[in-house]
Amino acid sequence: MRLFPKEESFFELFETLAEKIEEGGSFFLEMTRGRNYTAARVSRLKEIEHEADVIAHRTYERMHKTFLTPSIAKIFTRWSIKWTKFWITSKAPPSACICTR
Repeated sequence: MRLFPKEESFFELFETLAEKIEEGGSFFLEMTRGRNYTAARVSRLKEIEHEADVIAHRTYERMHKTFLTPSIAKIFTRWSIKWTKFWITSKAPPSACICTR
């Protein structure tokens, strides 16, 4: 048993997640500007969200196995809450909502 968990770098995961968020945001913006809410496009948006969720969950899992200073944990948690609020409060039509399961 280890007294202190091993140190890991989360920057790669953060960058991958940021890229996925940018992809989702750009795709969503393109959809809303063109008012193109076809089932295929909504499905693709849901796929992007799922891919981002997988990365976020992987990040949380690694965070729980690693010692983090409180400031890093707070930053990630605040960011996660803000991103969730963005999706919930977006003005997408009900057919494009990806928040419901």
